[in-house]
Amino acid sequence: KATLILGNSWYLKSELGHYEYNFLYFGIGDQGREGLAENYRYQHPRIRLNLNRWVRGGTSMGPAFAFDDMRILEVEEGGRLATENVVGAQGGKVSGLGWVTKLDTRNSYLFPSSGERIKYELFYYGPWIGSDFRFVRWDFEASKYIRIPWSRLGYGYDRPKHLILDHVLALQYHWQSNWGDVPFDQLARLGGAERLRGLYEGQIRGQHSMLFQADYRGYIYGRLGFGLHAAYGMVGTTFKDLSLKNGLFSWGGGLRFAANRRDGIYYRLYYGRTQL
Repeated sequence: KATLILGNSWYLKSELGHYEYNFLYFGIGDQGREGLAENYRYQHPRIRLNLNRWVRGGTSMGPAFAFDDMRILEVEEGGRLATENVVGAQGGKVSGLGWVTKLDTRNSYLFPSSGERIKYELFYYGPWIGSDFRFVRWDFEASKYIRIPWSRLGYGYDRPKHLILDHVLALQYHWQSNWGDVPFDQLARLGGAERLRGLYEGQIRGQHSMLFQADYRGYIYGRLGFGLHAAYGMVGTTFKDLSLKNGLFSWGGGLRFAANRRDGIYYRLYYGRTQL
């Protein structure tokens, strides 16, 4: 991954890679709640290009290109990927053009304590772009960071002035929708370290997804801090399925150790749990 600055107004974000994974597949929609996993192995070259122009303040926008060549190397005999008519189970090329708009007023890229980040994407994937699948993706994400000035309390001792004792409340809303012939690995999904912790990454997946989550990050002593998180998310085949009664709740917490206070680089040990 790299970002290339092109003058005062333009920049290019790119990702060129080749990945190979052993992954777990839990099915689509309500199948993921059953917790029945099967192994599959795949590899894919990946290209991501996004040419952005700064418009005003923290707002930028521009065209984007996405390409994945999904190659399924191995699936479980008798499993869902082998026996059910799952779109993308035989692999294939996923290639699309889109438009990305971003607003970013965060005070730090790695560990923000104030500001907001809003990102909107609209992509079309189709044969005329080299894709084996035809679908449209709409993705919206909004995050807000609120500084909570606990440092005014002093924590009851004479602390060094360079220590930042403020706590941070981070709020996030994410909505993704897909229409058309969407391969299973491109579906909206929940689980993993970023969205609905406590589930395996992609355990819950479907045409549409919605997620609300919050993180509370605080200071304990020296370089040691803590974090608490909670989230509520849902997936569905239609918009009607995105109902609060169909959602999953996750919660947890852990410890944070500041490897570099100035740049906000932390080691994290977190525990997450989801009630299925």
